[in-house]
Amino acid sequence: KTEIYSKHLDKWLLVSVYSPEQGFFVTLVEDITERKKIEGINRENQERMEVIFEAVQAGVVVIDRETHVIVYANKQATQMIGAPVSDILDRKCNKFICPASDGACPITDLHQTVDNSEKCVINVKGEMIPILKTVTPTIMGGREVLVESFVDITERKRQEQALNAEAIRRRILIDQSRDGIVVLAKDGSVYESNRRFAEMLGYSPEEIKQLHVWDWEFQYTREQTMDMISNVDEAGDFFETRHRRKDGTTYDVEISTNGAAFEGEKLIFCVCRDITDRKKTEDELRKLNIALEQSPSAVVITDLDGRIEYVNNAFVTMTGYPKADAIGENPRILKTGETSEEEYQVLWKTIAGGGEWKGEFHNRRKDGSLYWEQAVIACIKDQNGAPVKYVAVKQDITERKRAEEDLQFRNVILSTQQEASTDGILIVDEDTNIVSSNHRFAEMWGIPQDLIGQKEDKQLLEYVTSKMADPKSFLQRVQYLYEHKGETSQDEIILKDGCIFERYSAPMIGINERYYGRVWYFRDVTERKRSEEMLRASEEKFRNLIENLTEGIGVTNEEEKFVFANPAADSIFGLGKGLLVGRSLKEYLTPASIQQVAEESRQRKDGKKGFYELEISAETGEKKVIFVSAIPQTDSAGKCIGTMGLFQDITEQKKARQEIEDTSRRMDLILSSAGEGIYGLDDKRRTIFMNPAAANLLGYSVEEMIGQVQHEVSHHTKPDGSHYDSKDCPINASITDGQIHHVTGEVFWRKDGSSFPVEYTSTPTVENGRTIGSMVVFRDITERKQNEALQSAIYKISEISTSSESLLELYAGIHMVVDEMMNTANFYIALYNEKEDQLEFPYFVDERDPSPVSRPLKKGLTEYVLGIKKPLLAPPMVQKKLADAGEVEIVGTPSVDWVGIPLKNGNQAFGVLVVQSYREKVRFGARELSILNFVSDNIAAAIQRKKGEDERKKLVAELQESLNNIKTLKGLVPICSSCKKIRNDGGYWQQVEEYVSEHTEADFSHGICDECAHKLYPQYFKDKKNKTRGDEVG
Repeated sequence: KTEIYSKHLDKWLLVSVYSPEQGFFVTLVEDITERKKIEGINRENQERMEVIFEAVQAGVVVIDRETHVIVYANKQATQMIGAPVSDILDRKCNKFICPASDGACPITDLHQTVDNSEKCVINVKGEMIPILKTVTPTIMGGREVLVESFVDITERKRQEQALNAEAIRRRILIDQSRDGIVVLAKDGSVYESNRRFAEMLGYSPEEIKQLHVWDWEFQYTREQTMDMISNVDEAGDFFETRHRRKDGTTYDVEISTNGAAFEGEKLIFCVCRDITDRKKTEDELRKLNIALEQSPSAVVITDLDGRIEYVNNAFVTMTGYPKADAIGENPRILKTGETSEEEYQVLWKTIAGGGEWKGEFHNRRKDGSLYWEQAVIACIKDQNGAPVKYVAVKQDITERKRAEEDLQFRNVILSTQQEASTDGILIVDEDTNIVSSNHRFAEMWGIPQDLIGQKEDKQLLEYVTSKMADPKSFLQRVQYLYEHKGETSQDEIILKDGCIFERYSAPMIGINERYYGRVWYFRDVTERKRSEEMLRASEEKFRNLIENLTEGIGVTNEEEKFVFANPAADSIFGLGKGLLVGRSLKEYLTPASIQQVAEESRQRKDGKKGFYELEISAETGEKKVIFVSAIPQTDSAGKCIGTMGLFQDITEQKKARQEIEDTSRRMDLILSSAGEGIYGLDDKRRTIFMNPAAANLLGYSVEEMIGQVQHEVSHHTKPDGSHYDSKDCPINASITDGQIHHVTGEVFWRKDGSSFPVEYTSTPTVENGRTIGSMVVFRDITERKQNEALQSAIYKISEISTSSESLLELYAGIHMVVDEMMNTANFYIALYNEKEDQLEFPYFVDERDPSPVSRPLKKGLTEYVLGIKKPLLAPPMVQKKLADAGEVEIVGTPSVDWVGIPLKNGNQAFGVLVVQSYREKVRFGARELSILNFVSDNIAAAIQRKKGEDERKKLVAELQESLNNIKTLKGLVPICSSCKKIRNDGGYWQQVEEYVSEHTEADFSHGICDECAHKLYPQYFKDKKNKTRGDEVG
C-alpha cells in the first residue's frame, strides 16, 4: 500500500497492489483526499489544542480512553501534580493521579459525566488536592481520548469552610439577638426569622415560616404593607408600628428595614425591637419634661464638670439668659463675687459626696441687674450609685429679701420707738407669753430685773396686781381682753401709792385677720392729773381717741404746714411721735401728687370736702398710698384757714388689691385663651365661673351658666338616652370623695338639645383641708371619635375584601360598614361596564324605588358624578339647579338629600357609591360627604381587587378547559413488529413520523445509528478496531 498525491487530479490516492496468483496483479485505487484533509485538520487542531492547553490556567491532561495511560499534560498540570512531564507521561492515571481503582473509572466503566464537578487529584507526595474537574471524551490523532481539565480549589474550599463557620456563627448570633429579626420575600411571606422574633409574636419557629407580614402587622393595612415592601431599597427605612401577637394582643415595635437582592430575588431584612417599655418611659419623661418646663422654680442640670446641659423656662425668666446662651456655660456666669470661695468649696464637697446643699446666692442677670435666689443642689446618680449629673432647683427670693430687709428696718424703728417712748409698753403673744417690754414699763411698775426676763406673764401679773388699789377690777379687765381678742381698751388704773396710769391695750391683727397677741401701753399721768384735773374731764376722752386712733389725723394751715398730728399720722409719714407738727405737707409729696394736692387745696378754699387717694414719700423714703378725708377749717368769718385731714395708710391694701386684680386678669386671660372648656362648681354643684370656650361648646353665654346646677343643664342624660342620676356623676363625686376623676366616653348636652362626646377631668377644689367645689376641664372629642370610626371602617373594608366569597357579599359588607357611620337606608353601588357601554347596579337597597336593571348612560345624578369624577352633595336646591341647567335629569323618586362619591381606579372613574334620603328628619351634609370621600378609595380598591380575583378565577377555568382539549398521544398504539409502521384509526398503516406528527405537536430530525451505519456502509469500517462507533461516517 502507498499513498500518492496526483497533481493532475489534485487528489490523494491510496494504491493497494497485491497478487492473488503468480503473474497476476490486482491494483485497487481509493480516493482518500477527504480523509487526508480530515487528518490535516486533525493535526492542525491537535497542535492548536496543545497551544491552547498550555495557555489556559487550568491543569489539562489527555488520557488514552482504552489504556488509561496519560499521553499529554500541560504546564499547569505538572505544577499541580509536582512532577515533570517525563515522569507523568505513559503512566496509568489511576496508578498515579486518580484515586479510582482498576475497573472503576467514573467515565469508561461507570459511565458518569464529570462536568465542573468537585474531585481530587493525587500529587507526587500522595496528597489529595481538591479540584474542580471536567472530563471531555474526544478523538485526537485518530484515537479516543479523555481530556481532563481541572482547577485547584484548595483555597476556595478553605474559604467555603470559613464561610460555613461564619454562617453558623452568624446564625447563633442572630438567634441570640434580643431583637426580633425576620427576612421577608417580596410577596410578604417569611423567608427566614430568628427565634426571638417568633417568641415576640408567640409563635413557634415552624409556625412563623407559614405566615405573611399582614398576619402580625396591626397598624397598616395589607395594601399599605405591601406598598412599603415594594418601596424598600438598600437605603432602608426606620419607623414605628404595632404588631399583633398570636393571642390577639398588640405591642409597640421599632423596625429597621433594608432591601437586598439574594440569588436574583429581592428580600427585605427587618430588625424588630419591642419598645413597649420604652414608650412607657418616654411618656413618663414627656410628663416630667412638661412639669419641669411649667415649674415656677428654675431648674438647671449640669454635667460633673459643671457645664450646663439643661435649663427650663423659669431659669430663662429669672436670669434673662436664653436657653441657647446658657447651654454649655458654667453657672458661674451668674456670680457676683459676694459668695466666698469657702462656701463654694463646702457646696462642691457636699454634692460631690452625694449630699444635698441648700443656700442663697446674690446673682447677676444677663442685663446686669442683681437678684437673690434660694437654691437646692444635689447630684443625680446612676443605678450603681455613681454621680452622673448635678441638678439645682432655684427660686427668685428677691422680693422676699426686700420684704425681710424692710421688716428688719421696721423692727429697728419700732424697737427704737418702743425704747424711746415715755410710755411703758408690754407685748404678749396669743398665748399671753411675754414677747417684749421697754425699759419705761419696768421703771413705772418697779419690776425686778429677774421678773422682767421671764416669758410667762403669770408672775408678772401677780406682781403688778399686788400694786393695784383695785386688784380685782384690774384682773377682770385683763382677763376680759384676753378672752375678747378683737377688742381694744383704754382706761385708767390707780395704784395703792396713789399713782395714776393710763392703760391702753390693742390686739395685734395681721392682714389675714389672724390674732398674734396684744399690746399694752401704760402712761404715768399722775402729775398731769393733779395739775389738769379740771381739764381732764372735758378733754381726756377726745385726746385719748385722737392719740390712740390707728388712722392718722392732722391739721394744716394755709401754708400746708402741720399744726397738729396724732401718732398714727406721725407714723404714716415715717416720723416719731409729735415730729410731724411744723413740717410742710409739700415735703412728702411725690412729683405725681403735687398737682393733685394743689387742686384739692383750691377745693378746700371753696369750702368743699374731699376724699381721695394720695401718693406720698415718707421720711424713710418709702412710697406710700394714703386715703385722705379732707375737711376745710374756717374762722368765725367763714374763711378757710386750713384743712383737717384723716389719713389711712392703704399701701398694703393697694398692693394686695393690685395683686388680686393682676391674678384675676391673668386667670381671665388664661381661661379666655384656653381652647378647652373650663368651669368651676361650688359645694352646691352650682357654676361659679366658666370660660368662653366652655360656654361656646355648650351653646350658652357665660352669664346664662353662672349659678346653674351644671349637671342638670349639660350632663343630665347618658349617651344611650337614659337618665343620668347626679349621684352617679363623676364630676359631683370629686366634690364628695375629694378625688380626681378622668372620664372618656360620656356626652355633654348643648342648649339646642344636641350632644357631643367629651373627655373631661374633674379636680376637687380644696381650701383649708375642706373640699369647697371642683374644677372641670373638658374637650370635644367628636373629631377624634370620627377619625377612629373612619380608621375602623377602612380596616373593616380591608377585612371584608379579603374574606368575602363574592362581589355581592363584598357590596353587602361595604353597606354594613358605611351604615355604622351614617343612615344608609337608601344605598346603592353603580358600576360602568365600558365594554357594553352600560351602567350596572350590582347592589341596590332603597325604601322607594325597585332595583334598576342595567341601562345605557342617561343624564342622571349618578352619570353626572361619573362624568365629573368628583363627590357631590345634592340637596333639592342643587338638584334643581343642575336640572335647570340641563346637566341632569331626575331619575326615580326625588330625594331630600343625595350624596354620590366616584369610585376611581387612578384618574379613571369606574363607578359611583350613592347614599340618599327621602325624609326631612334624615339629612346629609359636609360630615357625611367627608366620611364617604375618605373611605371611597379603599372601597374602590376592594371592588377592583375582588373583580380582579373573579376574573382570574374565570381565566384559570378557561385555561383548564383549553388544556383538556389539547391533543395527546396515549394508550395502546398498534405498531408493525417488522417495518414498524403504525395502524391509524381508519385501519391504514402509516409511517411512524407521519402518525406522530398528526397526533402530537412533535417534529422530527433524521440521523443514522451506529448499527445501521455498519450495515449500510461496511467499506468504511473494514479493518477498524472500533466496530461500534459511527463518528467517521461523513
